[in-house]
Amino acid sequence: MNEVKTLLINPPVSTEVVYGKFARGGSNQPPLSLCYIASYLMREGKDVRILDAAKLRLSVKDIMKEISDYGPKIIGFHTCTPYFNAVKSLASQIKSAWPDILVIGGGPHFLGEPVCNIENSELDIIVVGEGEQTCLEIVEGLEGYGIHDFLLGPVQEIKGVVYRRNGTGKKNAPREFIQDIDTIPHPARHLLPSFDTYRLSVANYKRLPATAMVTSRGCPFRCTFCINSILKEKVRLHSTDYVIEEVDELITRYNMREICFVDDVLTVNKDRTYQLCEKLAQRKDKLIWSCNIKVGLVDKKLLKTMKESGCWMVMVGIESGNQKIIDTIRKNFKLEQAVDLCNWCKEVKLMVHPNFIIGHPGETEETINQTVNFAKKLYSHYSLFTLMVPYPGTELWDTAEKYGKLKVDNFDYFTLGNEHPCFIPYGLSEKLLLKKRKEAYRKCYLNFSMVMRHLPFLTSFEDIKRTLRALRILSSL
Repeated sequence: MNEVKTLLINPPVSTEVVYGKFARGGSNQPPLSLCYIASYLMREGKDVRILDAAKLRLSVKDIMKEISDYGPKIIGFHTCTPYFNAVKSLASQIKSAWPDILVIGGGPHFLGEPVCNIENSELDIIVVGEGEQTCLEIVEGLEGYGIHDFLLGPVQEIKGVVYRRNGTGKKNAPREFIQDIDTIPHPARHLLPSFDTYRLSVANYKRLPATAMVTSRGCPFRCTFCINSILKEKVRLHSTDYVIEEVDELITRYNMREICFVDDVLTVNKDRTYQLCEKLAQRKDKLIWSCNIKVGLVDKKLLKTMKESGCWMVMVGIESGNQKIIDTIRKNFKLEQAVDLCNWCKEVKLMVHPNFIIGHPGETEETINQTVNFAKKLYSHYSLFTLMVPYPGTELWDTAEKYGKLKVDNFDYFTLGNEHPCFIPYGLSEKLLLKKRKEAYRKCYLNFSMVMRHLPFLTSFEDIKRTLRALRILSSL
């Protein structure tokens, strides 16, 4: 058997690229997907490292030196859509320097058009969907073969991959999802750079150090713009014991003081949420936390229980202040329900972080104004306004030309803080979308009621410092 070293790389895409003008307040979080794959491989005795080139701000020259020093036979890239150009360029340079290294891409970008992606890049394999078992089988397959023999034979038997043969992409049968996700080891965070230097976005933490973790996989909803709608995966939940074990690890090993649960919807199973809250409330360290929720899946009683167990803020995707648009993108709630949710949060003293999108299919200047006015009236604290990004493979990507102009010439613009809208609804312009986003932030934040909403939650010097930092970012818009 040949020893196969695997190097997993988070591409060198900076927060400035991802967040644009909002970079000073943007998130720089650990690449958890790579950490899960690494821990899965390590459990089977495989030699694996993670190179977080984004966090370390490495140049291409730096990355090439790391590769030369370690000598991997496999290099795997985590690839979101705005990372694709960077991954494509790096893959080309790696294959030019080391033709016998197997270069793999995986991540959300490849859910949409993996065959096209592999035919237009130097990637040898693309992993589609969940990567743990697939990557293990790739490593074990390469242990007995050279790269060329592996791509001619064994790779054909591995589910969940697209591979290249004679310049043509070949797609294998899909990989089944891991049903019992408690069998997956906790993420190998110890392979990352100094862990306490990672940051959540300025609106997403109250105490430092803070970090993100997930307690489930999958989303039962099918919003037209969301990459989760591509996989159509059943929600799989970690047991509350598994979750608490990981929480303990984050506190004792990494000295975390706060956790942001970044599941698509933490409260998708109400009974399990109550169980988790009960265990969090029993902790002596009085951990504080935040999470994503969905309109229609919480009530006042559950929010109160969450608050009592350490939750200080909830994040919720409302997306629009126009009911017709809400229905078109399949959010499956009424705007009145969103108002109720925010009012319940006010009653139980939870902060609210609603997300809105500008530039929906069918959007007009009037519907944008409705969204801004709706957001301004809501009881909320950290409204986020982003421009619509139709990611490859989503329903909106497939139908975009019906509703507007989709720019696909540069995936670098498919980011949260982009200054170059990649989707422009018919009847609107790039200039108007950018103007309305700026207007939305100013109207929602630069008013007396927002100031008064924040005052009761400024309970420490850390709170004041974080709030002033956010205000400086807003004032630069």
